[in-house]
Amino acid sequence: MESNDKEVKKGERNAGNVDDEAKKATAKKQFGPMSPQAWDDIIGQRIAQAMNDGEFDNLPGKGKRQDLSTNPYAGDNHLAFDIMQNNDITPSWIRRRKEVNTKIDKLREGMRSYRMQNSDDSEQADSTFARKIQSWKEAIAEINEEIQNVNIEQPISEMEILKLRLDEELAKAGYHN
Repeated sequence: MESNDKEVKKGERNAGNVDDEAKKATAKKQFGPMSPQAWDDIIGQRIAQAMNDGEFDNLPGKGKRQDLSTNPYAGDNHLAFDIMQNNDITPSWIRRRKEVNTKIDKLREGMRSYRMQNSDDSEQADSTFARKIQSWKEAIAEINEEIQNVNIEQPISEMEILKLRLDEELAKAGYHN
């Protein structure tokens, strides 16, 4: 009798393994290779479901101010980060990155405002527009050089700034061929 119980339990375990394997195979088919957007959607749905189920209602510290004065990722550099933060010092690569992004924003704004102010189709407008295109091309070359230097200097490759292309910038500003 005892051996029959062991065989039944062993069979149940194997059946459980088969079910688990079937679930994994179904999930793999269903979710297969997914885009980051698809994963974001799934994660968002699960978080929303957890919120609806009240799983975040009784967390410790709820309603209290969080102490964000320490950087949990600083590790051995904690003292250096504190000194920099307390003395309002920004690493050069961050400062240069902000400067480049500001130049990109100004270029794009200038292109958009020029388009809004100049909708004339005369020959004079064409020659003025050609000079403007040339000046934008030169500005983009300068900015791209700065982008290259910033990308080399910054320690995080995922923060790479993509170089500008005149045709793409014109399209963003609303110019159509």
